[in-house]
Amino acid sequence: MATDDSEVAKLQRRVAELEAEVREKDAVIEQLKEKLGVSDSTVVDLTVGNERELLTRERAEALLKCCGENITEVHLGTKSFGADAAEVAALELKKCKNLKIADLADIIAGRKEAEALEVLKAVCGALPTTIKVLDLSENALGEKGVRALESTLGSFTELEEVSFYNNGLSELSLKLLAEYLPTGSLKRIHFHNNMSGNGGAVALANMLKNAAMLTDVRMSSSRVRPDGGCELIKSIGTHTHFLTKLNLGDSMFGESGAQALTETLPKLLNLEELVLRDTGLEEEGLEALLVCLGNPEVVPNLKLLDLSILEVGCDENAQRVGAICSLRKHLNHLKLEENELETSGALKLLVGLGNPMSCSLETIDLRTNQIGRVGANAMVEYFLKTPAGKKIELNDNQISSDGLNAIQNLIKDKPDLLGSLDENEPEMDEDDEDDAEDDLNYISSLLEASLKLS
Repeated sequence: MATDDSEVAKLQRRVAELEAEVREKDAVIEQLKEKLGVSDSTVVDLTVGNERELLTRERAEALLKCCGENITEVHLGTKSFGADAAEVAALELKKCKNLKIADLADIIAGRKEAEALEVLKAVCGALPTTIKVLDLSENALGEKGVRALESTLGSFTELEEVSFYNNGLSELSLKLLAEYLPTGSLKRIHFHNNMSGNGGAVALANMLKNAAMLTDVRMSSSRVRPDGGCELIKSIGTHTHFLTKLNLGDSMFGESGAQALTETLPKLLNLEELVLRDTGLEEEGLEALLVCLGNPEVVPNLKLLDLSILEVGCDENAQRVGAICSLRKHLNHLKLEENELETSGALKLLVGLGNPMSCSLETIDLRTNQIGRVGANAMVEYFLKTPAGKKIELNDNQISSDGLNAIQNLIKDKPDLLGSLDENEPEMDEDDEDDAEDDLNYISSLLEASLKLS
């Protein structure tokens, strides 16, 4: 028995020695990797810490020395590359033969035009032609920048996602991109905060004709008006049968654009996210859109609906919005901020939503709607009864101090349900005025009868 114990002890000592040797070798390997600039990571991210910096050649060499065949993703933003730094970046990026994601947003800040164009050509030209994702946002491209990248963009034949946010893109810039960009593999194309106008919308509409695989389209804050908007919306309905996300926010479509939407949306059977915030649909256009969405067979798989800044008021449209949600078991997120609901509209919204136990909404955003005490309390009480409710946003409304106290008492067991109320204006609450109180009592009675909340 003593001999067996001795052998076990020897084996244990030997195991400990081997483990120590492994740790020592691992430490040496890590030292060599650090010295040679080699990393196990597959990502190079210069945006960590979000520290802005004008790169010198030496600084670029230090930041990018880890580039190699193992790298599949780079993020170069917040660092401004001059000609010397771009030369280094090009040399290092050429080593990344397996690169798939190239985030080149915001890499020429503060550079003069001629140098900036050379930087873009050098850095983009060093990317492998097999990249899948390209983000060129926050670079002042304009027409000259797009022309400078003609051959490079045309070489990305496997491109699946491309983003252009705040690039100063004009109508002509979009037309050039439609000519240069390979679209056969594109699944996601985003344009935001440009100045491309109607002509740019038409250019994108033409681009969609050869982009049958698209699942995500965004054309927002780009000065699109009815004529261009109608062309784009019709093209979306004709050519993007796999679309799951559509963002056309901050445009000016008018009634004609709304009509185009009513014709296109029934064709988008896979759509999950629809953003139409601030699209200027006008009164009759908004009603037509809501009636269209009131058909449960239209975009039946919708998960997110953004109807913010559309002048949804305290009329039948508020109830229509609620009914749209009640008819869709997948709809989890509703955004209605900066509308004109007031308390009566909020109550009508609840009537449309119906039985809280059947409501699938997880979040609802009602910020900046002139909602007072009665409406806010009813909304919170309703969401406390829903099985899915996680967050309700009521900031920048007009909830009296008594109303706030009542709400805080309601959510004492679920404090995370309610978002911040730091911009609420309690002195503006008109729910207790005689005329308003009569109307609200009537609507509240309808709500209670419909939902059995009391």
